[in-house]
Amino acid sequence: MGVFSYLLLLGMASLHTWNLIGDRTVSHLSVCVQCVCRVVCLLVVPVLLYVFWFYVHLSLLHRSGPHDQLMSSAFQASLQGGLSRITQGQPLEVAYGSQVTLRSSASQPIPCWLHSHKANYPIRYENGRGSSHQQQVTCYPFKDVNNWWIIKDPDRQELVISSPPRPVRHGDVIQLVHGMTSRFLNSHDVAAPMSPHAQEVSGYIDFNVSMASQNLWRVDISNREAESESWKTILSEVRLVHVNTSAVLRLSGVSLPEWGFRQLEVVAEKLFKSQSSSLDWTVEEHRYGTSHEQKERGELHSPTHIDVDRKISFWAKFMELQWKMLTVKQEDSEHKYSSSPLSGSPWKPTSHTGCTHPQT
Repeated sequence: MGVFSYLLLLGMASLHTWNLIGDRTVSHLSVCVQCVCRVVCLLVVPVLLYVFWFYVHLSLLHRSGPHDQLMSSAFQASLQGGLSRITQGQPLEVAYGSQVTLRSSASQPIPCWLHSHKANYPIRYENGRGSSHQQQVTCYPFKDVNNWWIIKDPDRQELVISSPPRPVRHGDVIQLVHGMTSRFLNSHDVAAPMSPHAQEVSGYIDFNVSMASQNLWRVDISNREAESESWKTILSEVRLVHVNTSAVLRLSGVSLPEWGFRQLEVVAEKLFKSQSSSLDWTVEEHRYGTSHEQKERGELHSPTHIDVDRKISFWAKFMELQWKMLTVKQEDSEHKYSSSPLSGSPWKPTSHTGCTHPQT
């Protein structure tokens, strides 16, 4: 309602200013002064006050809270006590041999991470369509050891960091190896289980059949500032483009049936909007790998907890918060102390419902 009242005020002021400009009895200087005063009072001052109070808000409330998951990884990592306990102090540049978790930008308001496990797609789905029977690749909404992937150089056999580390850059072609099962992230011309218009994404298993692996992915940093920019933890928004088919790895948002443990479907899709953020993935947790063999990768079970300050700018936080306020559905972000007008007993002056009681 405040927005409509403000727009009504602007409309009335604009109409009065228009009539003032057409009034020949008023001098040009007076008209200019009136216009400047109205612009300052009705536009500049409200905008400055709006930004100022958000600056105060973001400066004072710098700790993690129960609704952090609505925000991006970079926003969460700037808050004390939450995601920053894991992400702060990590290597900034993703390199060949890096061990990473990849969070989907489309998983809102509940986050999810690229995931695989020792279960295959069924040979045939309920509707009679066949699958590749390869290892399932999903998006899992919980922290899990099976969310870890290793960035591999297709021209080398090593799965560990070289000395010095070789950063992955925009346009590079990589392979993604699942940390716990050593399966390569793969896609091919097989329909996805729940989204038949898109390609299935799997962990490749060699069944000695005429289905060769297609496990090369091109790194496309969508928010890059230079063509040779390196892939950065938290900060880079990356699209993984399948080299063989030019399909883009993405979260479809559809839950898999019981055979997929109700996890979210991941597909490779050719038809997409070039500016859609739903195609982006962010490296959230990152470490330089040192274990050569799959059975030795014990470091994946124990995330590091190093508190090193890394901040994003106020304007980056401000713009993201405004976008979330406009786009996140109310039903997905109910406050944990909120109640609807129809819930509970009728309102009383001493009632503890219908209002917020924040914890300090």
